[in-house]
Amino acid sequence: MAAVDVSYRIEGQGPPLYLVHGIGSRKTTWDEIIDGLKDRFTCVSYDLRGHGDSPIAPTPYSLDGLVDDLEALRQKLGHDRIHIAGHSLGGMIGPAYAHAYPDHTLSVGLLSTAAGRSEDDRAKL
Repeated sequence: MAAVDVSYRIEGQGPPLYLVHGIGSRKTTWDEIIDGLKDRFTCVSYDLRGHGDSPIAPTPYSLDGLVDDLEALRQKLGHDRIHIAGHSLGGMIGPAYAHAYPDHTLSVGLLSTAAGRSEDDRAKL
């Protein structure tokens, strides 16, 4: 599955921090958090495929596809190594990204993620 050219916003300066939202949300979810971090980090918030201003890619979506989107964005922006903070589904994308791209990951922060989902729950995502 090809990566999606996602809609993103960059604010601040410092080490790159990619902020990954959950299902049904969008990059603006992070606005207040960015206000408190942009003096220390280059904050990159983006809309997952099918969310906000990002394109609706053909389904089904997969965790691997969402990881590919994040990697394509990192490459596009030219950041070598990134911090990742993920909420909900974003908290599943972060560790999957770190596993797939350990040489490009500085740290992963998880916020209110899902644990112990059944196969049926995972399939619905």
